[in-house]
Amino acid sequence: MSKSAAIILSRQCLRPSLSEPWVRKLSEAVGFVKREKLTLISSVGSRNWEIITACAVLNDVPLRLLLPVSGNSSFELLKSKIFRQFCLSASRVKFDRINSKSSSDPTHAQLASIRDETIIDQADILMPVSVRPGGNMSKLLSKSEADGKTIVREFETEYEKKKSKLAYQIDSSALSNKIKELEKSYLIHWTRATNSSWPDENKLEFYRSVFGSDKYRRTAFDTLRQILSGQSIMASSKNMPSNVKTVCFSALVPKEAIRLMKWRRRYNQMSFEPFGIGIERNYAIAHGIKEVRYYQPSQKKPIDGQDNWWWQSAGKKTDWRNEKEFRHKGDFDFSKVPEDKRLIFCHYKSQANFIKNQTGLRAMSFYN
Repeated sequence: MSKSAAIILSRQCLRPSLSEPWVRKLSEAVGFVKREKLTLISSVGSRNWEIITACAVLNDVPLRLLLPVSGNSSFELLKSKIFRQFCLSASRVKFDRINSKSSSDPTHAQLASIRDETIIDQADILMPVSVRPGGNMSKLLSKSEADGKTIVREFETEYEKKKSKLAYQIDSSALSNKIKELEKSYLIHWTRATNSSWPDENKLEFYRSVFGSDKYRRTAFDTLRQILSGQSIMASSKNMPSNVKTVCFSALVPKEAIRLMKWRRRYNQMSFEPFGIGIERNYAIAHGIKEVRYYQPSQKKPIDGQDNWWWQSAGKKTDWRNEKEFRHKGDFDFSKVPEDKRLIFCHYKSQANFIKNQTGLRAMSFYN
């Protein structure tokens, strides 16, 4: 039976790329595991373990995955999900369930702590890459080293707390004249950067992009380009009535939409960004995009069941009517929308010019 190794990595930045030293060192460490014909012990459930798992799959390294779940049904469901998300080969992976010795119904945090301890305890070789000083991983590593476990420090790089800010604001005083003067009525689907996979891609593809570029490739501009490439906006059931999948649009003109482009600290992302696809209002309404109907939160929803996807509470703290929202039930295929009925919005003029050159579509920028 081959020896096993574990790569020790603390939680890192939200939007990684090859420009980060720890990403390059992680790739090198996985290469070492492959050359030495070791089995890599890893897991899922947090970004630091998932990127290790993905790197191993991309390099065809045999895996032993410890899953932080309790109960047989949860274990089997997560196994099935992980097979799909990471495109695993049954011959290259073995699954084990993490067992809690202290509780029959452990919390997520307890399972995560047990997972980290178990992986470090069961690996023959530990390979730190980027470990936060004083953190839990650092303490577990120090204890293992004191106990005489083999530590390979060849791939270790200094842990850096991410300094760059992801939040930003649109300077309304610097808007381009075209944005300021745009009065024609469009229904606009605004997009934003994502901190994980796009709705139509698995986690392996997301992490493949991380190891394939020195720039983060899931920005709002990347997302806009992806939508234009696929000629469809994928619907989401998140925060939607009865979990009906819809695509959201806004009737606000861009200069009015700026006030809604805010950083959402809770989700570590913008509400939306100055990148969007506009469809002429009359055309959009004629092709299944409905104006949201608002009701007071003290009132009962006017409609129950599958038809309530276009109803929305006006809100208690936030007045959602200010969004002037419209919705389309299901994915919105705009491949047949005439080009003269579309208008693409970008943050900068260079991005708008890129869209024009690549697609032939009309594009307008917030800044010159």
